[in-house]
Amino acid sequence: MEDITFQEGDSKSFDTLLKSHMDKPLKHFEKELAAIRTGRASTALIEGLRVECYGQFMALKDIASIAAPDARLLTIQPWDKGSIADIEKAITQSDLGLTPANDGSII
Repeated sequence: MEDITFQEGDSKSFDTLLKSHMDKPLKHFEKELAAIRTGRASTALIEGLRVECYGQFMALKDIASIAAPDARLLTIQPWDKGSIADIEKAITQSDLGLTPANDGSII
């Protein structure tokens, strides 16, 4: 860690430094809170899921439209129908405890 000294009464520099060091952990905490499983389905639960598609790993939100039409249902509509099997595989292999149902165009 870097050794930083402040002039007496220089609270503005201290506040700036403190905010820059605390922003990253707070943003991470907010992201984790959004993914907590409650009684209502939340798209934040799966949007960061990594899917192996087109020879690389991509976030689910980058390759599909995700929605929560009702309290216990999440829908995933990929922009390329050829990636449905990859998305279904990623959901099955994740530790989220979700069971995907594929109808050919929407999971």
